[in-house]
Amino acid sequence: MVYTLCVDLYMQEAVESCLTRITKLELQQQQQQVVQLEGVENANARALLGKLINVILALMAVLLVFVSTLANFITPLMKTRARVAATVLLTLLLFILWKQWDFVEPWLLPS
Repeated sequence: MVYTLCVDLYMQEAVESCLTRITKLELQQQQQQVVQLEGVENANARALLGKLINVILALMAVLLVFVSTLANFITPLMKTRARVAATVLLTLLLFILWKQWDFVEPWLLPS
C-alpha cells in the first residue's frame, strides 16, 4: 500500500513536471511566433518605406528637371535691362489680353 502510494505520488509529480515543461515550451513557441510576426511586419514596413522614398526621389527628379528647364528658358530673357523691360511689358500685355479676351476676340477673329 505504501509502495503504491509512493508510486502514485511519484507519477503525479512526473506528470506535473511534464505539464510544466510542455506549458513552458508552448509559451516559448508563442513568443517566438510573435517575434517572427513582428519581424515580418517590420520587413513589410521597411519595404514600403523604401518604395515610398524611391517614389519621392523620382518626383523630386521630375520637379528638378522642370525647374531647370524653366530657368534655362527664362535666363536669356533677363540678361540686360532692355530684355528685362521687354519681357515684363510683353508679359503684362499678354496678361491684359487674356483678362480682356471677351472684348478683344471680335476684333481679332471676326465671324
